[in-house]
Amino acid sequence: MQQPIHAIGRKREMTPERVIGLGFVGLLHVVAISAIVYGLQQHYTRQVPEGPITVVPVKPDDPKTIVKPTLPKVDLSQQHVEVPLPQFLIHDDTPTITDTRPQQPPHEERVANIPDTATMGIMGTHSSPPYPSLDRRLGHEGTVTLKLVIAPDGAVVDAQVVKSSGYPGLDEAAVSWVVAHWHYHAATHAGAAISSQATAAVMFSLRNSG
Repeated sequence: MQQPIHAIGRKREMTPERVIGLGFVGLLHVVAISAIVYGLQQHYTRQVPEGPITVVPVKPDDPKTIVKPTLPKVDLSQQHVEVPLPQFLIHDDTPTITDTRPQQPPHEERVANIPDTATMGIMGTHSSPPYPSLDRRLGHEGTVTLKLVIAPDGAVVDAQVVKSSGYPGLDEAAVSWVVAHWHYHAATHAGAAISSQATAAVMFSLRNSG
């Protein structure tokens, strides 16, 4: 059986890395030795030579050579300078508020836009007058046509016979009854009640008189 042989005494090969490392170590040794030698040397300070010290004064400037500027003479009493007044321009950044509501027309225009209305009778008041007793006994019948004047409050203030029934008693009964009892919704102009006229017919019939 063979025993393994170990090369203990074999020299190491000189690689480039090993050469660089050895060179760097040598450089450090040289630097260290130079510093030690320089520190052990004696250093002498250069002595200032003995003798008087000469002081050289600096010559000041000659005041005669200073040139003073000549200022012009100005007579302020004859000078009149007008300074313009400052002008200020102010910007108003306040936002303008616009009224978007519909504009109401003037009072006169609003009144003019109100339509006029005609006279209208109140039917509950337009009753038939009592039959005159004399005309009933005599058998008188007929229709009376009246022209009425109506006040702003709707009352009948005047009645005139436009077409007679043919019997004075029937005509008088119709006039007096209509003025006393009949009422109307007055006519209006521009929204206000006004006086107006109307035509009415009052019929006398023995069959309908009861």
